[in-house]
Amino acid sequence: MKKNKGFTLVELVIVLAVISILLAILIPTMGNIIDSAKEAKKQADLKAAYTEYIAQNSQDENKTFDINELVFKYTDEKYYVMDESGEFVEKEKFDPADEEYQDSFTYNKITIYTTKGEAE
Repeated sequence: MKKNKGFTLVELVIVLAVISILLAILIPTMGNIIDSAKEAKKQADLKAAYTEYIAQNSQDENKTFDINELVFKYTDEKYYVMDESGEFVEKEKFDPADEEYQDSFTYNKITIYTTKGEAE
């Protein structure tokens, strides 16, 4: 009798089924990981812009800093404000042409809008 060297059709189908099941589990997980990484990058970029803004303006004695007055325009064309926990959340209905927000500062393609805070 001649001995066949190779895999049977059943063995190949089982291997393909196992690979398909693993891919079905991994693909949605990878999407979540990518979304989490993008959010972490956005938070880090916005915090870096905030830190740079504070550093650039800390020498000006006429400037006052109120985090509630700062609005950040990120590269995704959305506007963000910092909440009490230090995280940035999306701000809805913001018009940078509003006369209340007259001063702007750009850092690494992030624009920061603020009121002209004058010390009394």
